[in-house]
Amino acid sequence: MTRLLLMGSPLLTLLLAFGIGAMRVLPAPDPDTAGFERLFQTSDECDTPCLLGIRPGIPLAEAMTLLRAHDWISGVTVPNTFLPELYVYWNWSGRQPDFIDTSVPGQLFARSDTDDTGHYVIEVAVMTRLRFHELQRALGTPNGAWHLPVTDHITYGISYHNVGQSDDLLRTTVIMELPCPARPIQYYWHNRTRISQNRGRTVSRTVSPQNLWRLCRA
Repeated sequence: MTRLLLMGSPLLTLLLAFGIGAMRVLPAPDPDTAGFERLFQTSDECDTPCLLGIRPGIPLAEAMTLLRAHDWISGVTVPNTFLPELYVYWNWSGRQPDFIDTSVPGQLFARSDTDDTGHYVIEVAVMTRLRFHELQRALGTPNGAWHLPVTDHITYGISYHNVGQSDDLLRTTVIMELPCPARPIQYYWHNRTRISQNRGRTVSRTVSPQNLWRLCRA
């Protein structure tokens, strides 16, 4: 049996090499961004596409109204407005698209600079089952890419916005987490992606995803 396995090993290696070569030669199919685009909607508070129709910077009270009226959303938490910074979470109603990861609540972060109830939205975030690699290929070259290495995983993010305007730009960020050691194949198959929107310029430096496995700390 051992002899047969050893005899078959070169053939398996050849087939694997041929499969990898074929993947590189054949053109990749165009990524489907329909799911990603469905996350972004317009509303009275956001005349450009915003995540769930909520524009970062609007008053928290207006954002709460939008969340409670959204068909995909249920169980919105009541924020403690006595805190200068707060989070609002929600569950999914069952009418949301399949690509949304319902095991993770949606999240909104708000802040008040006046120590009263004048909170405004800083960021909105949703966890999805969209493939990170396909989104990056579809969205094109990001305005910035960054990573946060820790002992057991890497957080890798890419951000997009309109270049050359003020620091108050609407910024969309696509984020994934890879366990260490982070191998290149994990980047191409990763399908648990966090989508968020906030305002402000992004970091201009870039990090190549092909070098992610070198970023894990020892």
